[in-house]
Amino acid sequence: MKGLTRQEERNLIRRAMAENGLRLTVCEKSLFREGAIVSEILYTGRSDEEEAVASGTCLAEVLESIEKWRKDGAAARAACMDAKLSGEGR
Repeated sequence: MKGLTRQEERNLIRRAMAENGLRLTVCEKSLFREGAIVSEILYTGRSDEEEAVASGTCLAEVLESIEKWRKDGAAARAACMDAKLSGEGR
């Protein structure tokens, strides 16, 4: 993911969040560290219920977090279907 400008990275993160139905929140702060100003950014994807379901400080972390959230959601839906099919959901 090297070679991307901060704006290009942010646009790709925004697009990934939107494609997965998440709203993007960007928290950026600047710190003075070892004689230099360092910016830290946290990207957070929120569901319709306002739950933070994906986050990261760079594109790779965000994509990994989205993928984990999607897998966890698929596993939860499968468990729910299994419960309904076996009669436990009654």
